Amino acid sequence: MDSNSNIVFPSQKKLNLYCDRVAVAVGYLSIKIFGLSKSAKNYAFFLGRAFQLTNIVRDFREDIDRGRCYISIKYLQKYQIEKDLNKIKNNPYLQKIFQDILMDAETYFQKSLIESKGLDKKKIIASEIMKLFYEKHIFFCTNLRKDKEKMSCGKHKSQELRNYMKNRVKELAIKKVRVNSSGCLNRCKLGPIVVSYPEGNWYKISSKEDVDLFIDELLIKRKTFKKNLIEN
Repeated sequence: MDSNSNIVFPSQKKLNLYCDRVAVAVGYLSIKIFGLSKSAKNYAFFLGRAFQLTNIVRDFREDIDRGRCYISIKYLQKYQIEKDLNKIKNNPYLQKIFQDILMDAETYFQKSLIESKGLDKKKIIASEIMKLFYEKHIFFCTNLRKDKEKMSCGKHKSQELRNYMKNRVKELAIKKVRVNSSGCLNRCKLGPIVVSYPEGNWYKISSKEDVDLFIDELLIKRKTFKKNLIEN
């Protein structure tokens, strides 16, 4: 859809069509390859929508740098945000938009789970493995301001802490978790800042010890990491 011109702040209808053409269509082809019947069509539809909405959040910074933005106009209207690619990167409501999108994705994931119950589990193993990478997203602010006088997470070794967290998650073989960098989250004085989705909780992570506690409480025990929780 965006081969001729970039998609920027589409209508919800256009966004849905984009998701269907780039993700759901792949699902429809896959059910035939995997030997599933037409009864799996709803499963492919819901899972495709869930995957693509998650990808929109994951690839936001990269897309912006390429002159694209798949955040629909309904979110700009909801939070009264100007249609400006440069300004939206650091908009204080951006993380709320991400949370809204990922909650929509979670709804689709849950619907796909319901649809999967009557399907041959051996034939959907590939798509179910893909879901392991999409359950929880951790965004670590690594923004480094050029102005030496201004605070930023990058000045507090956030990139080093992000890398440490990502490596520890991999070493511990924690499934269904992705650790990504984010741009400025506009909480510079509190940094380094981490946001966990889909619940949308904010945390201050200042050391490797904090990272270890965060991983143990939130990612392994699946509890709220209350020690460093930031009230929104």
